[in-house]
Amino acid sequence: MRTLRILLCVPALVLWMTSAAQRQVEDANDDWLFSYKEATAKPVKGIPPQAQVGYDDAGWKSVSVPHTWQTYETTGELHPFIASPHAKDNPYWWDGKGFYRKHFTLRPGMRGRKLFIEFDGVMKNCLAYMNGKLIGEHLGGYGCFYFELTDYVDCDGDNLFVLEVSNRQTDPQRVPPMDAGCWNFYGGIYRNVRLVATDDVFIPFQGSYKHEGGTHVTTENLSDSVSRVRVRTWVRNERAERQAVELTTAIVDGDGRVVAAASAPQEIRPQETALYDEEFEIAGPKRWSPASPDLYKVVSTVTAGGRTCDRYETVFGIRTFTWNHDERRLYVNGQPVNIQGFNRHQEYPWLGDAIPYFIHRMDLLDMKRNLNCTALRPGQYCSGPEVFALADSLGLITFAELPNVKNRPFSPEAQWMQTVEMVRRLRNSPSVLLFDMGDETDRAADSRWAYMESPGHFITCRHCEGSGGRFVDITPRELRMSKMLRCAVRGWYGDDEKPLRPDNQQWTSNDEFRHQIALRGKKPGSDEDRIDQPNLMVWLYEDHGCDREYRNAPLLHYNPKGWVDSYRVPKYAYYLWQANYAEKPMVFVMPHYWRRQYIGQRRPLVVDSNCEEVELFVGGKSCGVLRPSAENRRSVTFGDVGVRNAPLRVVGRNGGVQVAECVVPMAGPAERLTLISSHATVDAAPGGVFIVTADIADKAGNHIYGARNTVRWEVEGPATLVGPAEYVSQFGDEAARIGSLYIDMPVSNVVRPTGEPGEIRVRVSADGLASAETVVRAVPCKTKKSITR
Repeated sequence: MRTLRILLCVPALVLWMTSAAQRQVEDANDDWLFSYKEATAKPVKGIPPQAQVGYDDAGWKSVSVPHTWQTYETTGELHPFIASPHAKDNPYWWDGKGFYRKHFTLRPGMRGRKLFIEFDGVMKNCLAYMNGKLIGEHLGGYGCFYFELTDYVDCDGDNLFVLEVSNRQTDPQRVPPMDAGCWNFYGGIYRNVRLVATDDVFIPFQGSYKHEGGTHVTTENLSDSVSRVRVRTWVRNERAERQAVELTTAIVDGDGRVVAAASAPQEIRPQETALYDEEFEIAGPKRWSPASPDLYKVVSTVTAGGRTCDRYETVFGIRTFTWNHDERRLYVNGQPVNIQGFNRHQEYPWLGDAIPYFIHRMDLLDMKRNLNCTALRPGQYCSGPEVFALADSLGLITFAELPNVKNRPFSPEAQWMQTVEMVRRLRNSPSVLLFDMGDETDRAADSRWAYMESPGHFITCRHCEGSGGRFVDITPRELRMSKMLRCAVRGWYGDDEKPLRPDNQQWTSNDEFRHQIALRGKKPGSDEDRIDQPNLMVWLYEDHGCDREYRNAPLLHYNPKGWVDSYRVPKYAYYLWQANYAEKPMVFVMPHYWRRQYIGQRRPLVVDSNCEEVELFVGGKSCGVLRPSAENRRSVTFGDVGVRNAPLRVVGRNGGVQVAECVVPMAGPAERLTLISSHATVDAAPGGVFIVTADIADKAGNHIYGARNTVRWEVEGPATLVGPAEYVSQFGDEAARIGSLYIDMPVSNVVRPTGEPGEIRVRVSADGLASAETVVRAVPCKTKKSITR
């Protein structure tokens, strides 16, 4: 290991940096064929017919990944998640097999090279076949993995790759999470897929439990002005002879400048992997933190026999995490940071877990920019690479977790494999604070496994009854990763419509009561539910599906504890969070009393704001000034306000100057529908899904609270609906077994292109209202490269 302080800015380096990469990476998400086969009494022995080359797949459905079969598109069951979240409800979609077939020919640049297919996640266990031969198996739904195709591929002819996927909950291999039921997991290739071609001298896949690969980057602050970066890189030689291999490592800052670089030679014998271990000192580093998420990149170039064989890039950040056990406080680069953020599941209605990148980005941007979060707990499992890449770039401290939930007889071998996959994949990520070995279980993974892979990370185990092992160094008492659990339904605004005010946090309440609970503890001296807590990780960002039944909830098998609903429309508590944590001045007044049925009555109006003072106006006349503060948790109430047929306006001021306002018009009768699309243009391939959101408005275009008309969706052009064609409001439902989770407007549906370019027209109609239409153009996409590793 050597310490290097080499700054290179010579023309030769520039040429080297811009030379063509030898590694070829191609998006392989499109052009899959899918079929589901029901479980049979006698398992098939040998190669199943669906994996054989001569099998007739002409009738199979063409799909793009991310894809899952356990949604409305495949099952036809009217539920945004699925009506049967456990095999005991209906084993059909659980105990069978999903088969994916992909026919392809190699591009000229990939012929004669090593070829791999990489998966970011397949739920849950799978077998891979290439040209009719079994080539590998993978267990677990949350790890990244690969299969090598080199010895099975026909370089000049047609090829067939088949993936056989099983999503049995109580599978024979006992792979977590089994049937814990805390969230839904969806069978299929639900994350991205890539084809990768390399030389015989190459950097192996990073994130495999079978072998090391990629890079391992660690950082250390030596002083205020100098940081040390250690880069360990694995290079493999699969040529027949010993090779003199030179690794050139460059560290590149966020502006694209090379701040340090060096080259190191090694002799690597055939079929061996060599470790290159180097250290660099960086002067004047830009350190990663939630406030300034500065990123660097390691560019690793492998040369053998006088030519470049491989080029590999690793994103990292220069930062240190320390935990003060006495203070129960995190320090980043020596500075205290309050952990404030949300838990989040990787789910969207009608898509399940098979959601595109833009939805992940939409959620995380909301947390960072609108809610000023510093932290994210991305599920009780390991999210996909794109989620951690977004967290790195946005400055969201993350927790990487294993799906060892509840007391189930998990296989230790499967737990070990999942642990090593997770840690090796994510240990370079600057946002990852800790690795969690399990949640509410007596069968957690052994923390030693994580420690051996990355001793510099913290390890925790949430309520694991001591089963996590001796390397757990942050306890649940020091850092509670899920607080303020409370069920509430957006659209059940207050007591007038839904007088639900339960003491039990697992029973569903109206939205106004959930807001009130966040202002106080459950008992004197308790901070269990208070909004103004240190290290507040809220459960949870969005409503989601699960094998749980919450009293009063409109739908069974659905968890309504989100601070936004499943369609990402905020509940009242969302604005209370903003008032206490957002930096941008804001003011929000609860609008549900400002409706025509309350005209002539006197009602209290609750206002949340982070401004020094707020003033409420009705029709231009002031109703007084109140001062939000830490003492009242930045929520004030204007009591006994007369409701009139006039606009309601609240102004927020700092230093006497208006900095924010919230206006609620007195909406007129419902006249028309409105539509907003998440996209103006989309990829024409079936993976190019987009969201269309419908609302009901008066003649002037004002949103109407309490509008719950049955709405019908139509699509014209090269696309289909992912959700159903009709939404009936579930406002009056309780414990319904099917439904759309449409309670109150606005509400969204999902549209999927069919593969052809053209104009997609989406229309929404309702009896007695003017319909609405929006147009989205589907365009052919160019050959796509991998975005995240």
